[in-house]
Amino acid sequence: MHTLKVSKVISAPTMGNMDYSVVTVRASSFEGLMDPLLGFELFRMRARTFRPRPFAGISILTYLFDGSAACHLLDTTGTDCLLQPGGFVWAIAGKGLVRAAFPEETGAVSAGVQLLLNVHAEGKQSEPQVAVNSAVPRNADGRVYTRTVMDTTAAAFRHIHIARSDTATYQLPAGWNATIHLLEGAVRVQTSSGGTELRSGTTVAMGQSSVAERLLVEAHEQSEVLFFSGAPIGEPAFGSETMSMSSTEELGKVLADYEEGKMGFITLTAGKWQIIPPTK
Repeated sequence: MHTLKVSKVISAPTMGNMDYSVVTVRASSFEGLMDPLLGFELFRMRARTFRPRPFAGISILTYLFDGSAACHLLDTTGTDCLLQPGGFVWAIAGKGLVRAAFPEETGAVSAGVQLLLNVHAEGKQSEPQVAVNSAVPRNADGRVYTRTVMDTTAAAFRHIHIARSDTATYQLPAGWNATIHLLEGAVRVQTSSGGTELRSGTTVAMGQSSVAERLLVEAHEQSEVLFFSGAPIGEPAFGSETMSMSSTEELGKVLADYEEGKMGFITLTAGKWQIIPPTK
Protein backbone atom coordinates (compact mmCIF):
# COMPACT_ATOMS: atom_id res chain seq x y z
CA MET A 1 0.00 0.00 0.00
CA HIS A 2 1.20 3.47 -0.91
CA THR A 3 -0.37 6.41 0.88
CA LEU A 4 -1.06 9.72 -0.84
CA LYS A 5 1.99 11.95 -1.15
CA VAL A 6 1.56 15.73 -1.09
CA SER A 7 4.20 18.22 -2.27
CA LYS A 8 5.22 21.48 -0.72
CA VAL A 9 3.13 24.50 -1.69
CA ILE A 10 4.97 26.49 -4.35
CA SER A 11 4.52 30.13 -5.31
CA ALA A 12 6.10 30.85 -8.70
CA PRO A 13 7.16 34.42 -9.56
CA THR A 14 5.50 36.54 -12.24
CA MET A 15 7.76 37.71 -15.05
CA GLY A 16 6.98 40.38 -17.63
CA ASN A 17 6.35 44.05 -18.32
CA MET A 18 3.46 46.32 -19.26
CA ASP A 19 2.77 44.28 -22.43
CA TYR A 20 2.81 40.78 -20.98
CA SER A 21 3.18 38.64 -17.88
CA VAL A 22 3.82 34.93 -17.44
CA VAL A 23 3.91 32.63 -14.42
CA THR A 24 5.86 29.46 -15.18
CA VAL A 25 5.34 26.39 -12.97
CA ARG A 26 7.60 23.40 -13.65
CA ALA A 27 7.25 19.76 -12.60
CA SER A 28 10.83 19.70 -11.30
CA SER A 29 9.61 21.55 -8.18
CA PHE A 30 7.06 18.87 -7.23
CA GLU A 31 8.96 15.65 -6.52
CA GLY A 32 7.51 13.74 -9.48
CA LEU A 33 3.91 14.37 -8.37
CA MET A 34 2.95 16.42 -11.46
CA ASP A 35 3.54 13.62 -13.98
CA PRO A 36 2.19 13.55 -16.74
CA LEU A 37 2.34 17.37 -16.51
CA LEU A 38 5.75 18.79 -17.37
CA GLY A 39 4.49 22.16 -16.20
CA PHE A 40 2.15 24.99 -17.10
CA GLU A 41 2.29 28.66 -17.99
CA LEU A 42 -0.23 31.32 -16.98
CA PHE A 43 -0.09 34.15 -19.50
CA ARG A 44 -1.45 37.63 -20.06
CA MET A 45 -0.50 39.56 -23.19
CA ARG A 46 -1.64 42.71 -24.94
CA ALA A 47 0.77 42.66 -27.89
CA ARG A 48 2.96 40.32 -29.98
CA THR A 49 5.37 39.86 -27.15
CA PHE A 50 6.03 36.10 -27.23
CA ARG A 51 8.41 34.78 -29.87
CA PRO A 52 7.34 31.69 -31.88
CA ARG A 53 8.57 28.56 -30.09
CA PRO A 54 9.34 24.99 -31.20
CA PHE A 55 7.61 22.05 -29.47
CA ALA A 56 8.38 18.34 -29.79
CA GLY A 57 7.63 15.11 -27.92
CA ILE A 58 4.77 16.60 -25.85
CA SER A 59 1.12 17.62 -25.99
CA ILE A 60 0.01 21.21 -25.44
CA LEU A 61 -3.37 22.40 -24.20
CA THR A 62 -3.96 26.16 -24.54
CA TYR A 63 -7.10 27.44 -22.79
CA LEU A 64 -8.44 31.01 -22.61
CA PHE A 65 -10.11 32.34 -19.46
CA ASP A 66 -13.52 33.99 -19.42
CA GLY A 67 -13.23 37.73 -20.03
CA SER A 68 -10.09 37.31 -22.12
CA ALA A 69 -9.71 38.93 -25.50
CA ALA A 70 -9.63 36.44 -28.37
CA CYS A 71 -6.18 35.01 -29.11
CA HIS A 72 -4.74 34.35 -32.55
CA LEU A 73 -2.86 31.04 -32.80
CA LEU A 74 -0.58 30.03 -35.67
CA ASP A 75 1.53 26.91 -36.14
CA THR A 76 3.50 25.16 -38.83
CA THR A 77 0.90 22.42 -39.30
CA GLY A 78 -1.16 25.15 -41.00
CA THR A 79 -3.33 26.05 -38.00
CA ASP A 80 -4.48 29.67 -38.22
CA CYS A 81 -7.32 30.23 -35.77
CA LEU A 82 -8.90 32.78 -33.46
CA LEU A 83 -9.32 31.17 -30.04
CA GLN A 84 -12.29 32.53 -28.06
CA PRO A 85 -12.70 32.78 -24.25
CA GLY A 86 -13.64 29.41 -22.78
CA GLY A 87 -12.22 27.60 -25.80
CA PHE A 88 -9.05 25.58 -26.11
CA VAL A 89 -6.57 24.20 -28.62
CA TRP A 90 -5.18 20.68 -28.18
CA ALA A 91 -1.89 20.08 -30.00
CA ILE A 92 0.13 16.88 -30.24
CA ALA A 93 3.60 18.12 -31.13
CA GLY A 94 5.00 14.67 -32.01
CA LYS A 95 8.13 15.06 -34.15
CA GLY A 96 7.83 18.82 -33.90
CA LEU A 97 5.98 22.01 -34.74
CA VAL A 98 6.49 25.75 -34.24
CA ARG A 99 3.69 27.97 -32.94
CA ALA A 100 2.96 31.61 -32.16
CA ALA A 101 0.16 33.30 -30.19
CA PHE A 102 -0.94 36.93 -29.86
CA PRO A 103 -4.10 38.94 -29.07
CA GLU A 104 -6.58 39.56 -31.89
CA GLU A 105 -6.14 43.30 -31.31
CA THR A 106 -3.06 45.02 -29.93
CA GLY A 107 -3.95 46.51 -26.54
CA ALA A 108 -6.65 43.95 -25.78
CA VAL A 109 -5.58 41.47 -23.08
CA SER A 110 -5.56 37.76 -23.86
CA ALA A 111 -5.22 35.62 -20.73
CA GLY A 112 -5.18 31.90 -20.12
CA VAL A 113 -3.12 28.86 -19.32
CA GLN A 114 -0.95 26.55 -21.38
CA LEU A 115 -0.47 23.00 -20.10
CA LEU A 116 2.58 21.05 -21.24
CA LEU A 117 2.08 17.28 -21.00
CA ASN A 118 4.53 14.46 -21.46
CA VAL A 119 3.55 11.59 -23.78
CA HIS A 120 4.68 7.96 -24.08
CA ALA A 121 7.79 7.24 -26.16
CA GLU A 122 5.88 6.08 -29.24
CA GLY A 123 3.87 9.30 -29.32
CA LYS A 124 7.02 11.40 -29.53
CA GLN A 125 7.60 10.17 -33.09
CA SER A 126 4.08 10.82 -34.42
CA GLU A 127 3.09 13.44 -36.96
CA PRO A 128 1.93 16.72 -35.37
CA GLN A 129 -1.83 17.13 -34.96
CA VAL A 130 -3.89 20.13 -33.81
CA ALA A 131 -7.57 20.39 -32.83
CA VAL A 132 -9.38 23.69 -32.14
CA ASN A 133 -12.31 23.51 -29.71
CA SER A 134 -15.02 26.11 -29.14
CA ALA A 135 -16.05 27.39 -25.73
CA VAL A 136 -16.88 24.65 -23.23
CA PRO A 137 -20.04 25.33 -21.13
CA ARG A 138 -19.84 25.68 -17.36
CA ASN A 139 -21.86 23.33 -15.17
CA ALA A 140 -23.37 24.48 -11.88
CA ASP A 141 -23.63 22.44 -8.68
CA GLY A 142 -25.05 24.83 -6.13
CA ARG A 143 -22.54 27.67 -5.96
CA VAL A 144 -19.74 25.64 -7.53
CA TYR A 145 -19.24 26.27 -11.26
CA THR A 146 -17.05 23.89 -13.22
CA ARG A 147 -15.81 23.97 -16.80
CA THR A 148 -14.46 20.54 -17.70
CA VAL A 149 -11.98 21.43 -20.40
CA MET A 150 -10.62 17.88 -20.82
CA ASP A 151 -11.81 14.54 -19.49
CA THR A 152 -10.29 11.34 -20.92
CA THR A 153 -9.34 7.92 -19.60
CA ALA A 154 -5.80 9.24 -19.03
CA ALA A 155 -6.22 12.84 -17.83
CA ALA A 156 -8.69 15.56 -16.83
CA PHE A 157 -8.51 19.35 -16.55
CA ARG A 158 -11.12 21.55 -14.86
CA HIS A 159 -11.53 25.29 -14.24
CA ILE A 160 -13.58 25.71 -11.06
CA HIS A 161 -15.24 28.65 -9.30
CA ILE A 162 -16.24 28.03 -5.67
CA ALA A 163 -18.27 30.48 -3.59
CA ARG A 164 -17.15 31.44 -0.10
CA SER A 165 -17.75 28.64 2.46
CA ASP A 166 -18.74 26.15 -0.23
CA THR A 167 -16.92 22.91 -1.03
CA ALA A 168 -16.18 20.77 -4.07
CA THR A 169 -15.26 17.08 -3.96
CA TYR A 170 -13.24 15.15 -6.52
CA GLN A 171 -12.21 11.52 -6.84
CA LEU A 172 -8.58 10.87 -7.77
CA PRO A 173 -8.20 7.39 -9.30
CA ALA A 174 -5.65 5.04 -7.75
CA GLY A 175 -2.16 5.74 -9.07
CA TRP A 176 -3.06 9.11 -10.59
CA ASN A 177 -1.41 12.43 -9.78
CA ALA A 178 -3.16 15.77 -9.35
CA THR A 179 -2.02 19.39 -9.58
CA ILE A 180 -4.07 22.20 -8.04
CA HIS A 181 -3.33 25.87 -8.75
CA LEU A 182 -5.27 28.66 -7.07
CA LEU A 183 -5.84 31.60 -9.40
CA GLU A 184 -7.75 33.67 -6.85
CA GLY A 185 -9.04 33.37 -3.30
CA ALA A 186 -8.12 31.03 -0.46
CA VAL A 187 -8.93 27.32 -0.09
CA ARG A 188 -8.13 24.30 2.03
CA VAL A 189 -7.52 21.01 0.21
CA GLN A 190 -8.38 18.12 2.51
CA THR A 191 -7.02 14.65 1.70
CA SER A 192 -6.30 11.39 3.50
CA SER A 193 -2.86 12.83 4.26
CA GLY A 194 -4.21 15.97 5.94
CA GLY A 195 -5.05 19.53 4.91
CA THR A 196 -3.18 21.98 2.68
CA GLU A 197 -3.90 25.71 2.62
CA LEU A 198 -3.59 27.53 -0.70
CA ARG A 199 -3.59 31.26 -1.36
CA SER A 200 -3.79 33.10 -4.68
CA GLY A 201 -0.92 32.19 -6.99
CA THR A 202 0.13 28.99 -5.20
CA THR A 203 0.31 25.41 -6.45
CA VAL A 204 0.35 21.96 -4.83
CA ALA A 205 0.73 18.49 -6.38
CA MET A 206 -0.23 15.11 -4.96
CA GLY A 207 -0.57 11.47 -5.93
CA GLN A 208 1.07 8.03 -6.01
CA SER A 209 -1.63 6.53 -3.79
CA SER A 210 -2.41 2.85 -4.35
CA VAL A 211 -6.12 3.50 -3.69
CA ALA A 212 -8.63 6.01 -5.02
CA GLU A 213 -8.54 9.25 -3.06
CA ARG A 214 -11.25 11.75 -2.13
CA LEU A 215 -10.12 15.36 -2.44
CA LEU A 216 -12.22 18.02 -0.72
CA VAL A 217 -11.67 21.67 -1.68
CA GLU A 218 -13.18 24.15 0.80
CA ALA A 219 -13.25 27.86 -0.11
CA HIS A 220 -12.48 30.35 2.66
CA GLU A 221 -13.49 33.09 0.21
CA GLN A 222 -14.66 33.30 -3.40
CA SER A 223 -12.05 31.18 -5.18
CA GLU A 224 -10.98 30.18 -8.67
CA VAL A 225 -9.13 26.88 -9.09
CA LEU A 226 -7.31 25.07 -11.88
CA PHE A 227 -7.40 21.31 -11.29
CA PHE A 228 -5.43 18.83 -13.40
CA SER A 229 -5.24 15.08 -12.83
CA GLY A 230 -3.73 12.29 -14.85
CA ALA A 231 -2.10 8.87 -15.03
CA PRO A 232 1.68 9.30 -14.79
CA ILE A 233 3.83 8.45 -17.82
CA GLY A 234 6.72 7.21 -15.67
CA GLU A 235 9.26 7.28 -18.51
CA PRO A 236 12.61 9.10 -18.78
CA ALA A 237 12.42 12.54 -20.39
CA PHE A 238 15.33 14.50 -21.82
CA GLY A 239 15.25 18.16 -22.75
CA SER A 240 13.12 21.14 -21.78
CA GLU A 241 9.41 21.29 -21.07
CA THR A 242 8.69 22.32 -24.69
CA MET A 243 10.94 19.68 -26.28
CA SER A 244 10.94 16.48 -24.24
CA MET A 245 12.26 13.28 -25.81
CA SER A 246 13.06 9.73 -24.66
CA SER A 247 16.86 9.95 -25.08
CA THR A 248 19.65 12.45 -25.65
CA GLU A 249 19.94 11.11 -29.21
CA GLU A 250 16.26 11.84 -29.92
CA LEU A 251 16.62 15.29 -28.37
CA GLY A 252 19.64 16.03 -30.55
CA LYS A 253 17.70 15.00 -33.64
CA VAL A 254 14.68 17.23 -32.97
CA LEU A 255 16.97 20.18 -32.21
CA ALA A 256 18.74 19.58 -35.52
CA ASP A 257 15.39 19.21 -37.30
CA TYR A 258 14.31 22.59 -35.94
CA GLU A 259 17.52 24.30 -36.99
CA GLU A 260 17.25 22.75 -40.49
CA GLY A 261 13.66 23.92 -40.94
CA LYS A 262 12.08 20.46 -40.78
CA MET A 263 9.52 21.79 -38.29
CA GLY A 264 9.00 24.97 -40.30
CA PHE A 265 9.35 28.53 -39.05
CA ILE A 266 7.12 31.48 -38.21
CA THR A 267 8.62 34.88 -39.09
CA LEU A 268 7.44 38.47 -38.71
CA THR A 269 7.27 40.11 -42.15
CA ALA A 270 5.92 43.62 -42.68
CA GLY A 271 4.21 43.49 -39.30
CA LYS A 272 2.53 40.13 -39.89
CA TRP A 273 3.45 36.62 -38.81
CA GLN A 274 4.17 34.38 -41.78
CA ILE A 275 4.23 30.56 -41.69
CA ILE A 276 7.11 28.94 -43.56
CA PRO A 277 6.13 25.27 -44.08
CA PRO A 278 8.46 22.47 -42.94
CA THR A 279 11.10 21.30 -45.37
CA LYS A 280 11.29 17.63 -46.32
